[in-house]
Amino acid sequence: MSLRNLYPKDLLVYFHAPGRKLVELAIRAKVAPEPGILASIAKMLAESNVRILGVNFTVREDERYILIFADITSATLPLDEILKRISSQDFVLEIRHQEGVIEGYIFDAFGYPPTIGRGKVRTVVFPLEALAGMRARLMEKLGSGGAAILY
Repeated sequence: MSLRNLYPKDLLVYFHAPGRKLVELAIRAKVAPEPGILASIAKMLAESNVRILGVNFTVREDERYILIFADITSATLPLDEILKRISSQDFVLEIRHQEGVIEGYIFDAFGYPPTIGRGKVRTVVFPLEALAGMRARLMEKLGSGGAAILY
């Protein structure tokens, strides 16, 4: 499959939107009797004119972990009211938030370190260009020994 046919899969590390008021929401929820936890939260945000910029949804046993980057610039309700509405849902166990301290930026505060395997395996992520540069320097300095290390 060509890379052109693949969808982007961003990590929620930061988001930049000049001139916008950005927040991060961290929601821990229990499994609801019916599917739709994410849909319910998205609907509440949309009804308050909050634009979702990025979402990470992790399932771990009977709990759901939802991280959201959102733009509240044009919100029709104050953030504390939006948070109260979300936290009033029976499935919500905890909700935390942070507002961007630099205008137009939000940096992840609740989803670190990045993980895989339902949040059980901690990972390290490198941009491809950085990894290629490290490989080239290792090969340049150590030659075949560098190749052995990489193998």
